[in-house]
Formats: sequence, structure tokens, C-alpha cells
Amino acid sequence: MWNLENMRVKGLYLGEFPVTGTVTESRVGNGGKVLHYVNIDQPIKMPWRTVESESVILHEGQIEELLDEEYALD
Repeated sequence: MWNLENMRVKGLYLGEFPVTGTVTESRVGNGGKVLHYVNIDQPIKMPWRTVESESVILHEGQIEELLDEEYALD
């Protein structure tokens, strides 16, 4: 399943910083990779700054877990 719209997810922003939030849009980007636009629950704390934006983009490989029990990844 590639379309995760309206699902709660847990992932790694930039492959390193944990985030949780709700996917507002899933779309196929350049090169055929799926991109997920995620409204995050809280700011992302990085060693050099805190990301205060409301949403981030996660690539398909950066989604670690679906938090909706009905669709949990195995």
C-alpha cells in the first residue's frame, strides 16, 4: 500500500530524527519514489536547530510504522 493519506505514522525525518504525525498527502515524486507529506505532532529537535514547521516530507523508506492498528506494518 503506497497511499497513506489520513493515516498516523511514525518515521525518521532526514533518515535520523524521529517524528510522528498524520499523512495529509501521498504522491509519486521524481524517479518514481513515493513522498508522504506529514503534519507532525511536535517540533523536531536537531542538534543545530529545532524545526518548528507544521509538516515535513518523508520518503517511503523513512516511514517506520503505521500507528493505525488496522493497517499496521508487519
